[in-house]
Amino acid sequence: MEVLFLIGNGCDLNVGLKTRFKDVLEAYLKRKDTDPRLCKFKEDINLDLEDWSDFEKQMGVYTEKFTIDTIDDYYFCIKNFREFLVLHLKNQESHIDYQQSEDDIISVFRYSMQKFQNELQPLDLTIRSPILNISETIQYNFITFNYTSVLDNCLSILKEKFSLSRLNYIDSISQILHLHGTTEEDLIMGVDNVSQITNENIATDKKLQRTIIKPVINDKRKNLNNRIGESLIMKSRLICIFGLSLGATDQRWWHIVGEWLEGHDQRRLLLFVKENEWNLVHPEDSIEKNEEVLEKAFNAMNISQTDSISDRIHIGFNTKMFKIDLTKKDKEASLHTSLQVESSSFVMNQN
Repeated sequence: MEVLFLIGNGCDLNVGLKTRFKDVLEAYLKRKDTDPRLCKFKEDINLDLEDWSDFEKQMGVYTEKFTIDTIDDYYFCIKNFREFLVLHLKNQESHIDYQQSEDDIISVFRYSMQKFQNELQPLDLTIRSPILNISETIQYNFITFNYTSVLDNCLSILKEKFSLSRLNYIDSISQILHLHGTTEEDLIMGVDNVSQITNENIATDKKLQRTIIKPVINDKRKNLNNRIGESLIMKSRLICIFGLSLGATDQRWWHIVGEWLEGHDQRRLLLFVKENEWNLVHPEDSIEKNEEVLEKAFNAMNISQTDSISDRIHIGFNTKMFKIDLTKKDKEASLHTSLQVESSSFVMNQN
């Protein structure tokens, strides 16, 4: 069976990187620039934005300040910010010592991939059977919306340490897709479709579309990311979404997930969500949080909220999933002892 993880910035945050939009913006604003275009750009984007999806949405709104005659200034500013983002992310990754953290990486990632059911409510554990049959070979795939190589490097450590399996069945990690590129190539950020470009006078401009409409950029680059991403979703039996905002600037992908979920009654969707803490003594507050996330998910997927589909969506709040500080240089205790992960093996698919 196929299990797919959709991974967002929450994963990089969980390993200790400062990759929130606010982190990047703060560093970007501190850099001195004399170009008047960049000075004005910095003034304009210094907004109270929480998520990267909020910033990407503003990329479409910001076009209102330009005309077809001045749009080159817009491109200049976007490229400048993109290049700074690359430098910031690479600098953050340089703080990671993978070798020192190998044992913890293995424990945490194995737990997150094989024991994610433990982060759900007791009734949700029914997904173990028949949805997750312990005797069935599981193939894990990943679509990451991040530009860093953190996920790749951690999974490669699993490959190195577990190259052989003596079990009767083999769990394998088959594919890791960087949907929107990496810090090395094709770093894509922007809106989901032309309707999110608010300046109608230039929204149909082809150069603008291939600069900030993410699915268009992938298609024009002919990298097959859109096709591969859709295929990975549609062939999965279970999808786990971790650290990823259900924002409008990735609307295409939430709609595909919605189509996938409606397509078969054996498919399950798991949402692992980071929320501000609330008083767990009040059950109605926990129920309300769950209902809020459900409603947001259905809106993002653009499907009707029915009981039959709601029963196949499982939500985990503030979990231990992929929780490991890779930037700490002095670890007093190994995380894998606290997680008490059962022994098992992985084999990386070489394809």
